[in-house]
Amino acid sequence: MPQPFAARIDQLAMVVRDEQLGRPLLAAERRLFERAAAREGLLSLTHADTDAFPPPASAGEEYAAALAAGVTPFADFLGDTAVRTELAPRISRFLGAEVDPTTELAISAGTQNALFAILAVLVDQGDRVMVADPDYMTLEKTLLFFGADVISLPARPTGVDGALEMAVADIEAGFRAGAKLLVFSNPCNPTGSVYGAAFLEQVARLAVAHDAYVLVDELYSRLVYDDGFTHLASYPGMRERCVTTLGTSKTESMSGFRVGCVVAPAAVLAVVPEVLEVSSLRASVYAQHALLGWLGPDDDFVAERVEILRELRDLTVKRLREVPGLEIASPGGTAYVFPRLRGHGLDDVEVAEALVEEAGVLVYPGIAFGPSGEGGFRLCFAQDPDVLPGVLDRVVATLTSLAARA
Repeated sequence: MPQPFAARIDQLAMVVRDEQLGRPLLAAERRLFERAAAREGLLSLTHADTDAFPPPASAGEEYAAALAAGVTPFADFLGDTAVRTELAPRISRFLGAEVDPTTELAISAGTQNALFAILAVLVDQGDRVMVADPDYMTLEKTLLFFGADVISLPARPTGVDGALEMAVADIEAGFRAGAKLLVFSNPCNPTGSVYGAAFLEQVARLAVAHDAYVLVDELYSRLVYDDGFTHLASYPGMRERCVTTLGTSKTESMSGFRVGCVVAPAAVLAVVPEVLEVSSLRASVYAQHALLGWLGPDDDFVAERVEILRELRDLTVKRLREVPGLEIASPGGTAYVFPRLRGHGLDDVEVAEALVEEAGVLVYPGIAFGPSGEGGFRLCFAQDPDVLPGVLDRVVATLTSLAARA
């Protein structure tokens, strides 16, 4: 019987985590989700409640208007020209860097599609690539899929309530070791950490000095709780080497539209259509038109949402700090907290299983986001404000019980 799968599939299964977890991670995750599916009344805290936080009305209206107008679905692979032309000035103001709509901006079928296409262009077999740890779980998967030699940048405690961030010294060491690319999210998924101006300035300096690329996923860059967020693309020398992914899936709850954006040097975007031609082709053109109400027209909508999520964040952090031995930082961005329960003797998946069985909630085990995520879990607090307090009662009770059993 022929071998049914290509060897690269093992990379998607993240066999590199199996030794860390002590059992196959993919099988453990499947078992967790099977248990969750069988749990009556379960609430998933792996994503936002889109009933409580629906997309802006304008998104559906613009989609319907494009459909009714008979807009051709066969746009350029990089996106509908009219939509890109409309968006470019808004994105330029947002990033603090001028963006050419025809050569430096693409509309993708979600941010994940943009990440895959960009990494397909930039990463070759054996290339050394740095990736933040923990970070968005598919970044490392995709890099391994393309055969990269991944340099993991471990998150280190900052000394502020258990907050975790990668260190500039580790990035510099990675570049000196021959890394051609740095990949990270800002704000960070899963920890909610926000990398500030001083950090980004050093990253830009190192990227220029080593003539390397940086890919920063800024999907959550509108969902921040303090003023002063800065974009790596705005720093000197980054126009030629910074790739920024943006999107509407999270803050604006538009995951179902499957549309996002990528801003990149013209030389990079010039070859991205070759990847799109053999993968997604293009984002839905009707969904692309839903972006016409984004980044400017929806500012009041986003501001109101951020304030509601700020209250839910504060409530979640306050309640979880009642658990003995729990480390939890108040996130500067995103709708996630990343608590770490130390000394309980259980692995991450077992903690998640206990939360399914005893609290009736589903969370993501921390190790899924990287080795430095071990001992934690990601919880999304973008839930119905009337429901979340009772959910947190159950989570706190379960975690307190786990801590007492240790």
